[in-house]
Amino acid sequence: MRGYSGLLYSEGMGRPRKKIQEADSRFRVLIVEDDALLASSLADLFLTNDMMPVIASNIPRAIERLIKEHFDGIVLDLRLPEGDGEELIPFIRSEGALNQKVPIFIASGFFNPGVLKRVESQVSGVFFKPFNPEAILEKFRSLKAATKLAA
Repeated sequence: MRGYSGLLYSEGMGRPRKKIQEADSRFRVLIVEDDALLASSLADLFLTNDMMPVIASNIPRAIERLIKEHFDGIVLDLRLPEGDGEELIPFIRSEGALNQKVPIFIASGFFNPGVLKRVESQVSGVFFKPFNPEAILEKFRSLKAATKLAA
């Protein structure tokens, strides 16, 4: 558990608010994933590339973070406890939402052509598990570079 254990403050790990504020200037990625090993691996990958990952293991925790915080990108699993990741997309894209225009990348082992057809126009990409973490990292590196150019 190298480096990312402190990022689980969204899961009630009691990290001080100061830590969150210090990292606000970094490229922020919300990882909505219930598989703790995968979420931690992605968090570690983002951390080592100067990005600030935040993990939410279910829909209610993701909504809590999305209401209060801005993110530069989102990795979203489709099958989650207490709800389906597909149901979170309209919430994120709703008028006036803090993260309305943030790129969303689906990362799921669940392949359903109907679901993919419904969400394809609302997401920036889809990765099927097991996937190469470097592929997701490359997408987020590109987003980070584009964000710096736009600033």
